[in-house]
Amino acid sequence: MANTLKFGNGEWYGKKDTILAYNSENNNYKPLPFDFSRGSSATVINKDGLIETVGSGEPRIDYKDNSKGALLLEPSRINLVSYSEDFSNSYWNTNSNTSRSLSSNLSPEGTANAYRVEAVSGTQVGYVGVTTIGTTITHSVYVRRVSGSNTFNMVDVNNSATQVDITNEWKRFSVTAVATSTNLRSYLRLNQVGDVVEIFGFQAEQGSYATSYIPTQGSVVTRLAEQGIDCGAGTPIFSNTSAVWFIDLERIGIDADSSGSAMALRNSSFSQQIRLHFDQPTTNIRFRDGVNGYATISTITGMSANVRKKIALRIDGSTLSTFANGNKIGSDYTAPNSFNIYEIDFSSIGFKIYNMRFYNTALTDQELQALTSN
Repeated sequence: MANTLKFGNGEWYGKKDTILAYNSENNNYKPLPFDFSRGSSATVINKDGLIETVGSGEPRIDYKDNSKGALLLEPSRINLVSYSEDFSNSYWNTNSNTSRSLSSNLSPEGTANAYRVEAVSGTQVGYVGVTTIGTTITHSVYVRRVSGSNTFNMVDVNNSATQVDITNEWKRFSVTAVATSTNLRSYLRLNQVGDVVEIFGFQAEQGSYATSYIPTQGSVVTRLAEQGIDCGAGTPIFSNTSAVWFIDLERIGIDADSSGSAMALRNSSFSQQIRLHFDQPTTNIRFRDGVNGYATISTITGMSANVRKKIALRIDGSTLSTFANGNKIGSDYTAPNSFNIYEIDFSSIGFKIYNMRFYNTALTDQELQALTSN
């Protein structure tokens, strides 16, 4: 195929404020730095399967359940729990004599900062804060069994319990509900006296799914959203009238509101723009012409959370065509403008990119059907 600009597919290179793409020409790779922006630190699962904190502006390559890694892109979220790790603090109230003590075992961060919880005569540990009626709240926590029952209960914002299975291995559990009162309850409830578990990383956030862990140490903390990848005033990502944008990605969650999220290819003045729009609360994604009134170029259905899809947009002169999962989607679209693309902009996004490529020529239908096949 043609010369290709590549992000990912197991070859990730990034440091503060920079992510590298590779341009394959004559089987050689030339590093091309792109500016990467996020205004806060954030956590990610590293190659060793541990939670790792990376600094402001540093790309997050997530290795959870995938050895090749994926670029993690999330919306801004706030951990409303003020003490996410220190369960000895009086902030956390226990019912009766549920015992809490610092464990000598390693937490999901790989350090000895998890807490051992034992149901002595009471079975509950949690807190009650304040929220707004009608707000969707997701609670999450890492739990592993030490002894006793093989289950425990996650209690949602409305004090409704969901029983889940646990093992001796760390696993993150979450529960989501729409608040029916102003009480922001966050509880973990053991099933019976004598049960012993270890817990780490309690999080309560506004939204319909759990995002990456946000550590807190005495106050709520905001993790800001990734904002974009920018090649600045240099050579554009592509500028000719024959090109292909290919993405292998996974949506990590769908919020209940209707605002949606998007990833956009654009020039610095916004006068040329193609948007990949993730509808909410539906599972549709749409390519949209950001200049022509955001007209829909095509719609791809079935983009559920935690499902990978391979999709592509072909630019061939003024004709735009789209492909997904080995098929051409809809009919060709005629664009009223050309494209000089310098930036990849993110807006309230929530997905992982496993592989992204830009081809400097329009590939054939057969090539794109093969490229997007799972």
